[in-house]
Amino acid sequence: MPHLNRRGLLRRSALAAGLLALLPLTVSAQVRRPDPVPSGRRAPAGVPARRTEIVIGAGTVALDPANATKSSMLIGSIALRRQHTPAWLMLGGAIDIGRTTIDGEYFPYERRLVGDTTQFVSVDGNATMFAARLTADALTNVGDSKKYRAGGGISAGVYAMMPSPAGGAGAGTFVAPTFGVSGTAAADLTRRFGASATLGFTQFVGFDRDKLRPSDPAKEDPVFTTPFTPPPEAVKSFGGLRLVVGVTYRLGVKPVSGGTK
Repeated sequence: MPHLNRRGLLRRSALAAGLLALLPLTVSAQVRRPDPVPSGRRAPAGVPARRTEIVIGAGTVALDPANATKSSMLIGSIALRRQHTPAWLMLGGAIDIGRTTIDGEYFPYERRLVGDTTQFVSVDGNATMFAARLTADALTNVGDSKKYRAGGGISAGVYAMMPSPAGGAGAGTFVAPTFGVSGTAAADLTRRFGASATLGFTQFVGFDRDKLRPSDPAKEDPVFTTPFTPPPEAVKSFGGLRLVVGVTYRLGVKPVSGGTK
């Protein structure tokens, strides 16, 4: 009889130990595990965000009429600017393309025979300007708003004047330096799209009016001097206003701290 009691006691002890071992598993199954922590870091509130944006616009740039060009030329412009550290510094580049009329009254006329009559004809032309510049702008938020930015910048690069058609010997494309200063105002209209306006002063160096000659020197009269009224002297270096208004497209935002997009 004592032997049987000892066996029953052992069975009850083993059963109790098993129940105690299952109790933690049962309790943990009833408790929901917390969501995993995201691996990407988020920028703290107030930390400025980097941006890369494309600006497509149109406007005018002033040329010097003494160079036989219209005083203002319509241009199309495309620019890329990217925010760097410090947060207000934006570096990039801009390309302008425009077309202007060349006034033939600034160049010798062409001599043409019409039957028994000799005529002296002023020949007008056109020229295309292509300018490529590197830009550095300092843009900061206006007041407490993060949608509006304003600031100033500098630019430097080269421009090319390409006459079409070339007027014969001595005419052709020339390339020279250009630089300038500007002020910019920008506004975010949506998360991706915005508006931008830039007004600045652009300096053109090494302008060669003779290269824009639309008349053919071979048809010039060697004795009868034209044009009849001497044109003003060409200007090699001059400056003019440049105004461009356009839309911006924001490629993305990257936290300065290196977090996720």
